[in-house]
Amino acid sequence: MKRVVLFRNGTEVDGKVFLVTHSLEDLLTSASVKFNIHAKRLFTSQGGEIDEVKLLRDDDVLYVSEGEDFLGSSVRPVKCTSEWVVLNVGGRRFSTTRSTLVAKEPSSMLARMFGSGMMPANQDPDGAYLIDRSPVYFEPILNYLRHGKLVYDTNVSPEGLLEEARFFGVESLIPQLENLVSQMHRSKDLAPLGRRDVINALIITPFTTELRFQGVNLAGSDLSRLDLRYINFKYACLHGCRIMGANLSWCCLERADLSHSQLDGAQLLGVKMLCANLEGASLRSCNFEDPAGNRANMESVNLKGANLEGSNMAGVNLRVATLKNANLQNCVLRAAVLAGADLESCDLSGSDLHEANLRGANLKDAAFELMLTPLHMSQTIRGIAQSVGSESSSSTLELRESSSSKRTMHNQVEPEEAVSPASPQTTVHISAQQHKPVAATSSRSDYRHSIIGAEDVTDVEIGICGWILTVFSWIIVFCTLPFSLCVCFKVVQEYERAVIFRLGRLLSGGAKGPGIFFILPCIETYTKVDLRSSVFDIPPQEILTRDSVTVSVDAVVYYRVSNATVSIANVENAHHSTRLLAQTTLRNILGTRLLHEILSDRENIQASMQSSLDEATDEWGIKVERVEIKDVRLPVQLQRAMAAEAEAAREARAKVIAAEGEQKASRALREASEVIGNSPAALQLRYLQTLNTISAEKNSTIVFPLPIDLLTYFLKARGASDAAQAAQAAASASK
Repeated sequence: MKRVVLFRNGTEVDGKVFLVTHSLEDLLTSASVKFNIHAKRLFTSQGGEIDEVKLLRDDDVLYVSEGEDFLGSSVRPVKCTSEWVVLNVGGRRFSTTRSTLVAKEPSSMLARMFGSGMMPANQDPDGAYLIDRSPVYFEPILNYLRHGKLVYDTNVSPEGLLEEARFFGVESLIPQLENLVSQMHRSKDLAPLGRRDVINALIITPFTTELRFQGVNLAGSDLSRLDLRYINFKYACLHGCRIMGANLSWCCLERADLSHSQLDGAQLLGVKMLCANLEGASLRSCNFEDPAGNRANMESVNLKGANLEGSNMAGVNLRVATLKNANLQNCVLRAAVLAGADLESCDLSGSDLHEANLRGANLKDAAFELMLTPLHMSQTIRGIAQSVGSESSSSTLELRESSSSKRTMHNQVEPEEAVSPASPQTTVHISAQQHKPVAATSSRSDYRHSIIGAEDVTDVEIGICGWILTVFSWIIVFCTLPFSLCVCFKVVQEYERAVIFRLGRLLSGGAKGPGIFFILPCIETYTKVDLRSSVFDIPPQEILTRDSVTVSVDAVVYYRVSNATVSIANVENAHHSTRLLAQTTLRNILGTRLLHEILSDRENIQASMQSSLDEATDEWGIKVERVEIKDVRLPVQLQRAMAAEAEAAREARAKVIAAEGEQKASRALREASEVIGNSPAALQLRYLQTLNTISAEKNSTIVFPLPIDLLTYFLKARGASDAAQAAQAAASASK
């Protein structure tokens, strides 16, 4: 079967290969489909027309037309003789004039291509001149050649424009683009750091190295859920940052700008925020209380308009802080220092201010509704609001005081009896409803009511539909007797309780059991709860201690369900929640301790963990009975260092003991020599003992002992000769 190559008449581009089948009409039909034309005539490369398929040879190059005469590849479309030029740059067409390409930059590549009547040789089928460059970068250059101004899309890279201008040789445009690129690089250098930059710094920095972001611009960054403990953010710009759920414990944020930032749920244990700016920031449900007792220092901080609702700020130092218009609802401020703080128009409803220091604080128009504990006022604020009541539905009491007089409030005051002194200094507004005194017990009871099942549930109206379903269930029970008894009566063991729900509501009377109880089919469901003590292991946790040492600690927790109803109604999975809470509590508590404390003070750590877990799981109906730390594993390098230190200490003690032994031995030897010198018989006994010791040893040395008397004679003779020599020397010296 023959194969030919077909082109459109007058061109040598977009050729197609065809198989010659039976007739010439079939070949023209296939060419019409491929070229999207109505092919009628077929020519050879020399212009001869083919009218029979037998004349075709294999690999012939042919041209098809729609009826016009043969043009051939050398015949080009008629060029326009005007100044207008059409450019095909990367598949995109641009219409311009020759003077535009030549006049502005005579030495450019475009001027050399289209100047002096010269025209490029490469053209597309429509006569446009082909330039194989990017049209995105060519368009700004062409516009610059037109009107002398650089106009480009912001999505276009200035670096790409610069390289394109250098390629085309547009010399007057290159300096402008170089300045633009340098300005862009400077703006990038001044741009704030992002989340990726902070994470990279955390990854490459060892735990033992102090990480500083002092004076760094992090405005608008997302730092949520990152571990940022012990980092120095002094003078840093964190304006508008998202730091929700992050751990900022023991960070230095002195004079940092955190205005309008979001720190909801952040851990801020022992943080230093002296003179920091947190105006308009959101710090809801934050934790400032350190179990180890290190108090957060927020002296002179600006919290104007900040939202601290539900935060735990026990013991925080807020001396001379600005809290104007701040939201402190339901905050824990036990033993907090608020001396000299500006609390004007601050909402402290439901907060715990027990033992707080409010000396000299500005409480003008502050709200103290539903206090969890009695408000402890210092001597500057004269009086304590104990309870408010009146005949009307609500009332407002103004407590005013002056520096020259002291006034105390009665337990019940009418609104019209407000006293107005001559020179008021502080005003406290306390709102209360009729017959509802502001006291700790009422708020505590409200809190107990918020825990489902914490108190006995009373029967409530179930509505008409509920009654209909109840009657229908009883009918089913009576109609299916005695088979329904197998479904209605259930048994729980001595160590179990059953929590029953009727139409989605807790059944009155609390959990049922042990023993038998009754269930109405269709409308009542129950859940069994095991009250026996359970135990689970806390998997090994990699913890960074307070002295920047990484240790792996695992523990075991013993717990039981103390309230079956609360454990079912208030938490989806009490056991799983307790397990996760134990892991986080272990990390938080050990993160505040030094390494030697973790190794030597396990009992206090275990007691602290047990207390924290028991308090947190009380609202889940869980009682944590005991927490035990199983193992504390140190890094291998640290183990070697500690072993070397212990070995050095043991060697030092051994040397001291050996020196003390030598000292005692020398002292005993001196005493023995004195005894032997005073008693000649003792020297004789020592001599005999030495001979006995030598004879007892198995050796080849032969010892010939001399009598002790002979030795004594020689010693005396030697002593006499020495004395004679000394006398002779003295006599000669005198002569």
